[in-house]
Amino acid sequence: AGARRGEEEGEEDEEEDEEFEPVSRWLYKGAALVPGALRLKPRWQQAVAGIVDEAYCELIGGRARLSTTEADDRAFAEEGLPQQATQYGEILLEGVMDMLWRVGARPGDRFYDLGSGAGRASMVAWLLGLRSTGAELARSRFEAACQGVDALESLLTSASFAPRVAGLPARVPSGLDFVRCNALQLDVSDADVVFLSSVAFTPELMEQFGVALRSLRPGARVVSFKPVPGPGFQMLGHFTAPSSWNYTWSAEWCVQVVAAAGSA
Repeated sequence: AGARRGEEEGEEDEEEDEEFEPVSRWLYKGAALVPGALRLKPRWQQAVAGIVDEAYCELIGGRARLSTTEADDRAFAEEGLPQQATQYGEILLEGVMDMLWRVGARPGDRFYDLGSGAGRASMVAWLLGLRSTGAELARSRFEAACQGVDALESLLTSASFAPRVAGLPARVPSGLDFVRCNALQLDVSDADVVFLSSVAFTPELMEQFGVALRSLRPGARVVSFKPVPGPGFQMLGHFTAPSSWNYTWSAEWCVQVVAAAGSA
C-alpha cells in the first residue's frame, strides 16, 4: 500500500530545500510506544510548525495573554482549583508531533488538551488529521486560542501557505474547537488521546483528574507530566520533549493507557 500524504516513504527526501531548517531538529526521537501512527517527513513537520507559529504570532504575538488576570484567578478559585493550576507552560511544536507519533495517534482520532492555554498543541493535532478540542478556563487564554484559530484558518487558504501544507493528511471539517470550562468537567469519553500539561498540578488535583478520566474507554492514552493516579491507568512508558521552560529534549512525560475492565 502506498504511504499516506506527508508520511515518511524513504530516504530520498532527506535533503530539504534551502528554505527549510536542518532536519536534525525535526527527526523523531526514540521509539514509538504504540505502533501505527502517522510519521511526517521533516519538511511536513516544519510546514505544520511554520503555519501554527505564523497564526500564533500574527494575531497574538508579543501581546499574548498567557498570564492570568484577576478575573481568571477568581474563576479558578470559584471552581475550587488551586492557584498552581493557573501557571502556564507548553510543550513545543516539534514535541507535540513527536508525542502524537509516540502514542500511536492517527488521522481521525479524537484528541483533547485539558488546560490548552493558547491552543497550539490542539492546532497541531488538527493539522495532522485528528479531531481536536482544547479546554481552558482562563478567559484570556481561551480568547487567545480562538484568535489563533481564526488566523490559522485564514492562513490555510492563503497563496503562501496553502501549497506548503497540501501534503498533510486531510483535516476534519470543523474538527478544531476550544471550550472555556473547568477541564475536570469536560466529557472526554470519546477520546483516543488526552494531553495534560500537569507540571504544576498538586497531588490533590491529580487525584481529581484520576476520577474525571475514568470515563475514558479502554485503549485511550493519557499523556501527562505527572502520572494520573488510579487502578485503571497502566503505564506504557516515558518520552522526552522540548518545552517552553526547557528547550532541550530533557523534560520527561509519561504515557498511560486505560485498561479494559478487569485488567490489573
